[in-house]
This record gives sequence, structure tokens and C-alpha cells, in this order.
Amino acid sequence: MNVDVSLLDESKLVDVAKSTEPSAAASSVEHSDAVLTAVEKFKGLGLKRRTLPATRPDGPSVHHPLTNDPASDNSQQHHQHSYDGDNRGSLDNPFDFDFKRLKFLRRSLDSRSTPVVHSPSTSTPPPLSEDDRRMMQLKSVFNKLFKRKKDKKEKGIDQTVMEAEDYQVWKNVAPLVFNPSAVFMGLSFMIEDKGSTLSGGMSMDWNMNVILALVKVNILPYTFTSKDTKVKSRESTRLSTRFEKTPLHSLSPKEKEEREAKEQKRFMVIWVQYGDYLPSWQIERSLDDFAHLYEAYHHQIPEYSLLTATQKLPKPPAILRSRFGIGSWAATMNDGHDGHDNHDGHDASLNEEDTGDGSIPIEDAFDPKGAKKLTSELQTFLQEMIQYAIYLPRAERMCKFLELSALTLALGRDGGYQGKEGYLTVVKQKRLMDEGPLANAVKKVIRKPISKYFVVRDSFIIVAASHKNTEIQDVILLDSSFKANKCPRHIHTPHSFDIINSELKLHVRAKSDHRRRQFIGSIRKMPPLWREPKRFNSFAPVRKNVSAQWLVDGRDYFWNASKAMEMAKETIYILDWMLSPEVLLRRLQRDGVDWSLKDVLERKAKEGVKVYIVMYSEVEAAMHLASLRAKKLLRKLCPENIWVQRHGPNLKTAWWAHHEKLVVVDNMIAFIGGLDLSFGRWDTAEHTLVDFDEDGLGHRWPGQDYSNPRIKDFCDLSKPVNDNLDRSENPRMPWHDVGLQILGQPARDVGRHFIQRWNFLCRTKPKQKRIPFLLPKPDLHLSKLKEMGLEGTCEIQILRSVSSWSMGLKEPECSILTAYIAAIERAEHFIYI
Repeated sequence: MNVDVSLLDESKLVDVAKSTEPSAAASSVEHSDAVLTAVEKFKGLGLKRRTLPATRPDGPSVHHPLTNDPASDNSQQHHQHSYDGDNRGSLDNPFDFDFKRLKFLRRSLDSRSTPVVHSPSTSTPPPLSEDDRRMMQLKSVFNKLFKRKKDKKEKGIDQTVMEAEDYQVWKNVAPLVFNPSAVFMGLSFMIEDKGSTLSGGMSMDWNMNVILALVKVNILPYTFTSKDTKVKSRESTRLSTRFEKTPLHSLSPKEKEEREAKEQKRFMVIWVQYGDYLPSWQIERSLDDFAHLYEAYHHQIPEYSLLTATQKLPKPPAILRSRFGIGSWAATMNDGHDGHDNHDGHDASLNEEDTGDGSIPIEDAFDPKGAKKLTSELQTFLQEMIQYAIYLPRAERMCKFLELSALTLALGRDGGYQGKEGYLTVVKQKRLMDEGPLANAVKKVIRKPISKYFVVRDSFIIVAASHKNTEIQDVILLDSSFKANKCPRHIHTPHSFDIINSELKLHVRAKSDHRRRQFIGSIRKMPPLWREPKRFNSFAPVRKNVSAQWLVDGRDYFWNASKAMEMAKETIYILDWMLSPEVLLRRLQRDGVDWSLKDVLERKAKEGVKVYIVMYSEVEAAMHLASLRAKKLLRKLCPENIWVQRHGPNLKTAWWAHHEKLVVVDNMIAFIGGLDLSFGRWDTAEHTLVDFDEDGLGHRWPGQDYSNPRIKDFCDLSKPVNDNLDRSENPRMPWHDVGLQILGQPARDVGRHFIQRWNFLCRTKPKQKRIPFLLPKPDLHLSKLKEMGLEGTCEIQILRSVSSWSMGLKEPECSILTAYIAAIERAEHFIYI
């Protein structure tokens, strides 16, 4: 890893103590403070009879939409106060209460509801306000909804009745919610209360009913074009053949194809938004899609008849009933009729010639006059269908229609471009690195087409297992080699296209040609920054107005890195050739804090920060880096939040080793250079050769940190506190090196490099356990950098050297070498090497 630094003004460099405030890791979404406040208030509901822990086992990663807020400690202390019946105080916020107070109010409500006359000596319970009653009802609803059903395994239990009880509970939840963000941020608590830990809940299905309850939709008016005029003329003058007058569901597949070939499908543009704070996204749906949505819920009423009479299947617009032959059952139910078809097999309400029900002829539905009425009818129908689907077990069908998934909510707070979502069938997946003919032949035989959920974001595409959880199975990053094109052999594989970048090639198939065009169009609308060629053929663009600082020798590098890690709120990335968990980041400190690397990482991991580490897996016969010991030691500290991977060696990489050294904190501050977080790297500008502890304060280089590879290399790192050299006879070997601290967008570029390395290992290494894929953060706007005080005066570009064995690239990237050659060619006065 290297950087190209231009226009460096040392007088204006920003110190990490001033520029890496916790606010630097804040979300880019507006009103994030209000969301976090709602989270902390929601925690006070107390879904279980216990106080909330001081720290969560889960950090704010992509898999969970929660963030660590400093206000959580204060909020928790508030909820642990004991209740005093004589000093109850006012309830300013309906979410602001604790369990003890709730329990007292419940007893009070019971005493008020019983017809028992209290004696004068009996203390009168305090009066209950409307907020108190409302909160008690909300608490009871959530307790009932998320309790564990231990009697499911017992015989003789009617599962349908038990599920129907939950559907009735949903009716009580919807009007009791004050703030949509509270329920959104409370989804992880709901999952936890069902028996799944937050850290391992990425494969746990989210409750789509709760998600669906907070959806807002807006159908835009249809825009009438010249193509519609031609289609309207053709439809009004077409021959009255059998399949042109017959409902679409009654046609054979061949007749459907002939009809669709004669008609141009019109698509309604729908804007969808979840809650109040997440960005909205756009989808396109045709009348066929609305008809299929209705038919998907048409058969739900007979099975779950315990829904109240006011919650019936909505009546579809007249154009859907007349064109597709649907809705007769619901229409007749509303009229008190039977709703069955006639004996001749035709629907009793189907008659395209009948216009008494307000039906709009298809040739007039999309003209300027009819489009307004059609939009209004579809808007009402869709809103009613959403409210109806909330109480049914197949709420995910509506979520798929709206392209609303668990990943949509988990990534919503990051902002950025939100494109097309939906299922695609992965017909073929190929890594572009040479895997050998045998491996390719075996994969070709055993691999079968499988359906995956694809999510298009601003600089990457997610391949997930399902829309109901956040389990990511692959990530396709945008780069200069990225393409999404229609397959040249599409005749043999209809509705298919290829997704290609420098690492992967996916051959996928869509359900329809329109869905294929939608995906390709959405991919082409992604921001072009990462697809454009960059200077020196690097993966990262040139960044301007960057704050940077040189860090000479290990003392300043380790100190600033420890300060940044101590302020981490979300993630810590570490990539090292050698890593020593016991190395001290700060020396001779008397502040009572343990400053070894493992203590810092353990402390932050238990606070909920996700830690991801990649280190070199050495050839043990040639060197002693103890990477396996370091991996096991770090994993034991906090298995939920500390993940470690080793890279190499194997048959192909036995003679190669990566020498990258970097630390990235919250994707906002990065440290790169030549310093590993290991023994023997910490040093000062004096480069002292001996360490006798003459002042009695302790050794600056304790244990094996006092090293001299020229005399004796590391041999037994399992005993880090034991000296490896005789201090009275052998001097230590000084270590002089330079690092660079960068803030803002270049730090995200470094984080993107780490994520690409991490995902490559997830994709290629044997899966002993489920290791999560990582996602890069969206680009930062200059206004946001100014707001956080991260603006500087430097022009920086991240350069690197990677190849097929280190990152799976088909063509190696040697942007460092290219930049060296360019700098030498442009030299005018001198060259230092």
C-alpha cells in the first residue's frame, strides 16, 4: 500500500486528537440524532425482565441497523432508577419509563378495575394518565408478541389458532407506535427476544410484518408519450380474436405470448419510503404486477378467517378486474354473494363490454385523462393491500413487490444510491483467477443454478441468500473492468445477462426481460466514479482537500493509532504482516488503563465495535511469526465481534507474502506505512540501544519487545513477557520507519482495499465457520467533511500492488510501480532512493 501525496502543507496538518472526534464516525443520513434518540428510548421498553447490559454484544455493522451511542449509558442509568410512589413525576416522553414503574402501574390498574371498596386506611393508587395506559398496553402487546412459544412441540396444539393470535396482536401494535424509527431500530431487539443472539443474527429472518407496517408509497402519474398513441391506435383497431377478448389468466402460454407481443406494457413509477429517515427509492410495476400481487393474497382469507370483518381483501381497480379477470371473489363478498365461478368456467363479473362498474377501457386507461384516475385507483389499492398484508404470514410477498428487504433497512442509514433489488438465478459463477482445468471442470459439474437476492448500491452489488435476512453471500465491487451487458447467447438463455468485474464473472437469469432491463438500467445509473479509469491505473481516484499527517517512528504511529481505536464506534480494520497481541501501544503509562493491543481490541469489541484482522500465515519452517497463536488469542477475547483471517501459504502462494500494514477506524481515519503492530517496531527518535530500567519505572521494551533479529530472531512468542536477549550483553536493534495518518475520503479508499482483500479470503478460503462479508461505505461529500472538520490541504491518491494470488484479480494492478516510474521521468533536479 502506498500513497501519492501532492501539495503537502505541513503547517496545516491536523492532529488526530483534534480531527478524529467521535462525530467523525457519524452516519451521513440526516436526522441521525433523532433516530439514535428513538433507539435509546426503545431500549427502555424492557422486552425481558432484566436491565439492559451496559454494552451490547453487537456493534453497528451492516448486518444490524444499530449504532453505539454515547447517550446509551445515560439512558440505561435512567431506566435503572427505583420507583418512588410518592414522587412519580410527569411523563414527558411516552417511551420514558422503566420496568419497576410499569409494574407498579399495572398493579394500580388492577386495583382500579376490581369492584373492591377501599377502606380509608388503604392508600389510594396514584391516578393513571392516558400515556400510562397507552404504555401499559404497548408493553403487554410486545410481551405477548415476542414471547417464546414453548408449547409448540406439544401435541394437540392448533398451530393456525396460535398464529392467528399473533395476527390480532399486529392490529394493536400499529396504532401504538409513536415514532417509526423506534420500531425500525428495535427490530434487532425483537430478533434477540426470539432466542437469537444479535451477533449471529445475520441469518435470522426479520419479521417482515413489522417492516411492512411503516412503508409509505406514492405512485407517480403516468406520462403519456407518442409511443402510447401508436399503441392505443393499434389496440382500438385490432381484430376481435378469441384471445384478445379472453381474460389473460384463461389463455394458454402461447396465446399469452402472442397477446403480449401485440401490446406494449406500461409501467407505473412508484416511490417507496420506509419510516421518516431512510431515503426513498423508485420501482416500476405494470398492471400485470398488480394483478399478480392481488392473486398472491386472494387465497389467504379462508385459511385465516379470524381476521376482523373490517380487514377484508381490498377490491382491485376496475381495470384489473376487467382486463385480468380477478377480484370477482372479493367483490361478491363485499356485496354479500357467494363469489364462486359459474358452471361454464367463466367469472360472473367478467365482461369487458360492461362499463357500469367504472372500468376504463385499456386503450383509454393510459391517455392523459384516464391516467389520472388510474393512478388514483392504484394508489388506493396498493395502500389497502399493504395494510391488509401486515396481518398475514406472507408479508414478504408484498416486501418483494416493493423491493423492501432487511438489507434495505440495514444499509439505509449509510445513505448513498439505492438501486434495483430482486431475485436473479445465478446460472454460472466464475472467478477470473486461474484455478486450473481440474477445479473448473469439477465446479462446472457440481454447480447448479440457484436463486439469489441481488441489491444494487452506489459502488457495489450485494448477492444475498434472501430478502428476509442480512446474510451476504458475495459482494461485487465496481472497478474499471466492471460491465453489465446482455449475453450474446441470450437466445439459448432468455432474460440473462453477465455481471463482470476484475475478480468475478456472474451469468444470471431474470424472471422476465423487463426485469433484466431494469437491473441493467439500475446498474448503469450507479455513480461512475469507480468505473472510470484513474491516474496511474489505480483502483482509487485522486482526492483533494485531505487532512494528513506524517508519523515518524513507532511511538507517534502507535500513539495515534491507539487514540483512534479508543474512539472507534463501528469498525476497526487491521492488516499486518506480523501482529503481536501483547505489544504495548503506549509505554510507561500511569493512567490505570491497559494499553496492549489485545486489551484495546477486547475493550472496544465488548462495547460493540466490530474488529476485522488479516495477517500473513507464515511458513513456520522459515520464520516464527506465531500468526496462528495470535489468531486464537484474539478470537477468544470476544468471538462475537473479533474476526481474524490468515492469508497463505498454500500450493500457489508458498513463495509470496503480503507486506501491507494498515489500520482503518470507522472508515474515517487510516494509518498506512511500514509499521506492523508487533514486537520490535515501537521506537523513538533517539533510537535507544539499551533498556536497563534505571529510573525504576519499568522497561520501555518489556519482554520480547526488546529484540535484535541480527543476534537472535523470535523463537517462542507464546511467552511474550520473557526476554529473548540478555539485556546486559546485547543491544536492541533500533527500528526507523514512517507512517501516514489520513482522514476522510482517502481513509475510505484504504478501507475499500481492506474490504476487497477480506471478501476475497471469504470467497476462497475453506469455510470452517461463517465469516461475514464486508461492504464499503458511500463516498463522503465535501460539505460533510467541512461539517466534521476533516478538510485539509493535501491531494492524495491511494496506490497499491495486488495480483491474482493476493486478491484474485485477472490482471495485476501495479499502480505503485507506475507512479514511481512517472515520478522519475518527471524529475527535474534530483532523485533520492
